[in-house]
Amino acid sequence: MTVLLGNVIFLHVPKTGGTWMRAALGKSLPSEFLVLERQDGERHLALKELNALLEDPTQYRDYRGVKASGKPLEEDLFQKRIASLAEHHQLVSFVRHPVDWWTSFWRYRQTKGWDEHNEIDVRCKSENFNTFIENVIRLKPGSCSRLFRRFIGPQETQHHLVGTQEFLRDDLTFIVKHVGLLQDAPFMESLTDLNVSTTPRPIMLEELREHLLEAEQDIIQAFYTPEPQPLSVRIASIPDQGKDLPSLFDLDSFS
Repeated sequence: MTVLLGNVIFLHVPKTGGTWMRAALGKSLPSEFLVLERQDGERHLALKELNALLEDPTQYRDYRGVKASGKPLEEDLFQKRIASLAEHHQLVSFVRHPVDWWTSFWRYRQTKGWDEHNEIDVRCKSENFNTFIENVIRLKPGSCSRLFRRFIGPQETQHHLVGTQEFLRDDLTFIVKHVGLLQDAPFMESLTDLNVSTTPRPIMLEELREHLLEAEQDIIQAFYTPEPQPLSVRIASIPDQGKDLPSLFDLDSFS
């Protein structure tokens, strides 16, 4: 899901707290809130697709903006919004520890069913959690990290801040204050968890966990070594570069 809030673009990675984030942002700033989605209803726009839209805002007709009320934004206002973002914007994304992300992925599939159009589902699916993880390690190693990179790019910068799902409430509250959207965010601080799976949390075999961590070293090293930290702690060490959307690296390399 891609959320527009003022000149801030929340480029959401699947399974990283999007339902809670959408509720928090929509309630906190309903007049500025807009969900960007393709005309076919797809809401998870990766960085490459967003890059193409903002480099050529005339593509706006392929998309629509949905207000907090659920109603679409008028076309002329939507066109102006996209053109404004092309001139100036701040990017924000969230990641999640790969072990927890894969666990959440499997639990979600146990509730909603496997997706026959998803290669991971087709090749790795199993009703046994540890068999599924073993298949992922053997057949699609590093897939979680590559997915994340499609949304966050090769490096976090001040232009594209990356919070962690483990600190979702704190990081999102910090971000809206840091970029000047809100001076206070009481709703975010009090909103309860949403979209929590009812499937019992499975236990991953320790040997498989070690192999999974090795396969997902890219994101582990970037955000979880030695331990994850709130964005408010990391902000001073994040490089100030990349004022425009990345164009000097091949986003296809993360597919």
